[in-house]
Amino acid sequence: MGSRIKVGRPKGSSFVISLIQTKILQYKKRYKTTSWNAWTRLTKTKHFKELIKEFYARRNNKSYYIKRMLENKETQNKFYKNNIIKDRSGIASLVKTPSKDYIRYKK
Repeated sequence: MGSRIKVGRPKGSSFVISLIQTKILQYKKRYKTTSWNAWTRLTKTKHFKELIKEFYARRNNKSYYIKRMLENKETQNKFYKNNIIKDRSGIASLVKTPSKDYIRYKK
């Protein structure tokens, strides 16, 4: 029998995902905020670029993906939704903020 060819987007490094989830938990606790706000705070740090470089290390056209991730807020939001909170087992179950703890700001 022939080998099966996998189609679709390759999985990212689970190590990098775990590092990002850990930092989100630290920011949630330190700044007493939601996971979403902790994620946006993490994207503004100087070490976020290094994490993204490690995440896209095995991809072709790395510079395009890294630049897009660092500059485009929509791409950052989709990355959070599709990679960080998608699998809610283990440490990821702690990352998702329960709806009762959402911070609501007045406009």
